[in-house]
Amino acid sequence: MPLTYFLAELIGLYCIVIGAVMLFRKPVFVAVIDGYYHNEETIFLPGLLATFLGLMLVLSHNYWGAGLLALVVTFVGWAALGKGLWLLFFPGSAVRAIKMFKVKEMAWLYGIVIIVVGAYLAYAGFIG
Repeated sequence: MPLTYFLAELIGLYCIVIGAVMLFRKPVFVAVIDGYYHNEETIFLPGLLATFLGLMLVLSHNYWGAGLLALVVTFVGWAALGKGLWLLFFPGSAVRAIKMFKVKEMAWLYGIVIIVVGAYLAYAGFIG
């Protein structure tokens, strides 16, 4: 499972960085959310990127029964693919979800959750 460990390291470190940005650079994070997610037209690019990255993960790592680490990595791939397709096909609901889940106001909480998930993935990947 070398691919699982590599992807866990990559996704884990990425999550730690993104979570730290959400915690310590909240104005920048909020500006990005406002810039991309305030209308349906600007959601298209993040949707393309999430779909592409999700497909890469799903096609290269789709292991549901190979342990917790492999399961989490696989779930992240499917979640990215689902998010990308959602943004491409239902952008209006994505704008409403950002408001409903109070992403801008609760960035600190989401940042902590993302850091915890990232720390697990990075730790499990590097010690694997």
